[in-house]
Amino acid sequence: MSLKISPEIRSVLNKYSVDVSFSSTSTLSNMLTSTITRPPPNLSRNVIYEIPCGECDSVYHGQTKRPLITRIKEHEAAYRLDHPELSATAEHNMETGHPINYNGTNIITSVKKHQHLDLTEFLVIKKEKPSMNRNHPELNPIYETLCPLIHSEDRTPANIDIPYLRRGKRRTNRGS
Repeated sequence: MSLKISPEIRSVLNKYSVDVSFSSTSTLSNMLTSTITRPPPNLSRNVIYEIPCGECDSVYHGQTKRPLITRIKEHEAAYRLDHPELSATAEHNMETGHPINYNGTNIITSVKKHQHLDLTEFLVIKKEKPSMNRNHPELNPIYETLCPLIHSEDRTPANIDIPYLRRGKRRTNRGS
């Protein structure tokens, strides 16, 4: 059987006055353009992220299925509004007096489905043991075999830019 059957099909159809043309799905235009656009990192969803302390080596790992910037602003608001129970980063800041580097947030990894966030976050926390996190999950040993599959060494800067944090505006009054 011939590998090039196009000429054979053309000759058969030409006998019946049918014009035939062939085209490839691979065109230069298809190869040079991409229709997939990715959001900027600060708008990424379904991510495991890391927030560093601005003064010590402590870090916090968390997850969000919403835009990352939304969750970072919630952490910052918990500090600003004196609600450390809502955020481990706010608690760290209030206990130590260390500023939290929200603008230095990194994306550790992302998942395609938000249903995978809990397990992925547990694996990252188990592997890295971040010091600011309040809870370190206990996993069934069968899941621990997945820890090496988490590649958390390649962090993506989230490009969080909260202008009033850049100017150094920090809360001076924590309430009475």
